[in-house]
Amino acid sequence: MRTACVLIGLLACNKDDDGTITRDTDTGTPPEDTDLPPPEPPGPDLLVVDDNDYTLTTSWTIETAEVNDLFDIVIDWNALTVDAWGVPFPVLDTDKLVLLQILSPADEVAERIAKDDLGNDLLGMWEADSHNEAFLNVSDLLPAGDPTGDPFDPADFLFESDSITWVAALTLMNGEQYDILQALIIAPVPAGSSKASFVDTSSSTTWSAAIDGIPLLTAEGWEQYSLNWQGLVTDAFGRVYDETRINYLFLASFEGDPAALGSNLLDLKELATGWWTMDVANEDEGLPEIARDDDGDTFQGFTVGPTWLVGTYCTTADCFTRFPAWLVQVDVVAQ
Repeated sequence: MRTACVLIGLLACNKDDDGTITRDTDTGTPPEDTDLPPPEPPGPDLLVVDDNDYTLTTSWTIETAEVNDLFDIVIDWNALTVDAWGVPFPVLDTDKLVLLQILSPADEVAERIAKDDLGNDLLGMWEADSHNEAFLNVSDLLPAGDPTGDPFDPADFLFESDSITWVAALTLMNGEQYDILQALIIAPVPAGSSKASFVDTSSSTTWSAAIDGIPLLTAEGWEQYSLNWQGLVTDAFGRVYDETRINYLFLASFEGDPAALGSNLLDLKELATGWWTMDVANEDEGLPEIARDDDGDTFQGFTVGPTWLVGTYCTTADCFTRFPAWLVQVDVVAQ
């Protein structure tokens, strides 16, 4: 008799090579669905923390000139040919000569200026217009921001001290901010000179930067974006982040390799294809849609394609640095 294999319901028979008949059972499990919906796009809320920030290293060296205490000394810069940044120095085209009274030993001042970390230890500041000038007397200086104040009196202020350091600086004005071109420590001593002269080696600065933090991630097409940097503990200078010091936020778009932007950090606005700013004084969050470009046009949102950077500066009279307090990259994907 021939053995038959009969298909009944969900049972099936197979005949092995040795003639043994086996049955397979259909479990009724449907095939796996590989047509899954795409993942949700990253959201519009951007949260900045320390791991997102860029890396900055900056340093200053500042020489000392010994001057006669109690004397109305002359500060001159006629012999200067380069500034501390290695750029040709415009002798007659600076904006201000400033004199800083700092509660700090002289050997710590350069590092504190590099980190823009004078804070409440900046005890006093005097200034005079230096445009079209090559020298000034200290008695020409007036309290910063107070043109009706009393002129600087060396007999009252300029005395020898281990805890107070005097720094003279030639600056350009960036809005309210003093951009230091050259600096010189003024040390009052009884047998000092009646003149303090800036020379090319009076001060120098070096720096390096890399936009190497973990990028923030968002998608184009959201109706509204938000920025929040409440979770930022320290800024790029290594200072405890203080929102009361920072007043200026920018959003910028760039073409090309983002890795090259770190070495061009001082020229970001000139390199940007779009640049929008907003006031964030005493704030640690904001809505980018409030930011405007130089023509008054508002920020329309992040888009796929450009490199996007977001960062903050201090541009007030209390700050002396050219560098962002924090700076992050934003990667953008399609919805």
